Amino acid sequence: MYRVIALLLIIACNHQKEKININKNLNLFKSEISPDLNKSYSYQIGNITEINQNVNDENHSNRNEMTLEVSYVFKRDSLGHLLASIQFDKFIIHVQTEQVDQELNASTALSALGPSERVFAAFDKAKITAQIDSLGQVISISGNKEILNKMYALSGKDPEALKMLNGSVQKYVSEAFFRQTIEQNLKLFNKKTLEPGEEWEQVNPVDAEINAEVKTKYKFVSLQDGLANFEYEGKIDLEEQPITVEGKKVTATLKGKQSGYSNIDIATGMTKSAQSTLKLKGTLYLMGREVDLNISTESSIKLIN
Repeated sequence: MYRVIALLLIIACNHQKEKININKNLNLFKSEISPDLNKSYSYQIGNITEINQNVNDENHSNRNEMTLEVSYVFKRDSLGHLLASIQFDKFIIHVQTEQVDQELNASTALSALGPSERVFAAFDKAKITAQIDSLGQVISISGNKEILNKMYALSGKDPEALKMLNGSVQKYVSEAFFRQTIEQNLKLFNKKTLEPGEEWEQVNPVDAEINAEVKTKYKFVSLQDGLANFEYEGKIDLEEQPITVEGKKVTATLKGKQSGYSNIDIATGMTKSAQSTLKLKGTLYLMGREVDLNISTESSIKLIN
């Protein structure tokens, strides 16, 4: 379940993009962060992650499916920095493993029988706030500690719940984690000016749990109906590197591909829709054994209001 929270936080911040402004005389586009102030941007976000492992010729798999709705509201402080307030309006996850087939809803989690399930109620209408400069760099974050404190309170000191909270969950509500994910997504492109048809490369993290980077090739596909449309693809080649799988730190050799697209409103810089796919295949080295591993993740984002 803690992996789901990782995905949640990673994806909850993932719908913010850089603003693309058109210069009609030069047919160039300039990146800057400038969303409409005091307006609520509501997004529906979906994510499906499947992990399959082969241990001693036995297959083991799990599947996490998430439906999330988050809203962003931007203001400016006295120094002109953006203040982004992010609220979790809806949080439903469906966890399937060999032992568990369970759906969790943050809005109804308080009525759950187990403390490990009730802690997810902390995300019902939860908010975090990030102060961001004009370059998309995070200056400060608040609200993450309050979410974690509420999760501890809801755990009722249950040993299983506390073990989960004291492990990977704490990492995924830390200031460092939010800072990393917000900056990764606000600074999508490393080029300040772009024009349709242009292609370029930059290095990005694979995701929050895989300690590696991928060289990604981007293409500015078109400008149509007020949207800047982009596609990207990157190849992943890890050789005996540390990663985290289902909350466990292991060493792995993995190869795969990351690809997707995004459609961005040039008037506001906000994403209208986006989709991404990550597929990895390789070997885990665990306690002297080699374990075959397959990971696939599909994510989608849609502006609904």
